[in-house]
Amino acid sequence: MLKLSSFTLAFAASLIMANTETVRATVLNGGFETGSFSDWITTGQATVEDSSFGVTPTDGNYQSILETVNGSTGVSASELETFLGLSLGSLKAVEGTAIKQTININDEDILTFDWNFLTDQEVDPDYNDFAFFTLSNTTNQLADTNSVFTIFPSFSHLSKETGYQPYSYKFQIAGTYTLGFGVVDVGDDTVNSALLVDNIQLTKTVTSVHEPSTFIATFITLLFGFTRKLQIKN
Repeated sequence: MLKLSSFTLAFAASLIMANTETVRATVLNGGFETGSFSDWITTGQATVEDSSFGVTPTDGNYQSILETVNGSTGVSASELETFLGLSLGSLKAVEGTAIKQTININDEDILTFDWNFLTDQEVDPDYNDFAFFTLSNTTNQLADTNSVFTIFPSFSHLSKETGYQPYSYKFQIAGTYTLGFGVVDVGDDTVNSALLVDNIQLTKTVTSVHEPSTFIATFITLLFGFTRKLQIKN
């Protein structure tokens, strides 16, 4: 009897054990380690920089930097909205910079990235520059001029930063999405703001468990056969 119990318990455990693994999905050049925006589309003042910019990348040697740069190289808000597939007027901004990439998503995939917002803008409700990311036609704000900053005087044209922060987003619906990142000037185009982005990844967890009906049928069949064998032997 002891032998039967040990066997059945071991067999049951092996059947109900879940097989879980993390699989890397694809965001192309998500760490910008090509040293360029290959696999991304850009508009405005976007560059790929190393730590000589004054901030160390969170992954590898490079990071993306999107800047407003006094309106000299940014594009109008309406151009940004069209570029990112947003409703016209939704950003309520003057001008800015953005990048984007098309990604294919399964439900429960997880998007992660690191971001850092920098600005010279003082707190003022009429000039509230902000950084954001988009998924197709949805805007998600990351930070604005009311955020908590660290003074970083080593920058030649940006005086304070939030520091790199991690972000995670879990998809509920599978599909094809436009992933975008951007930064905008609000109220004027004379004060600089920037968004640094690095280490953009897309992962998913695949868990497989034996179906209950399969488990029960297999368990009963094997239990009957094993019991029958014991009866014959005795």
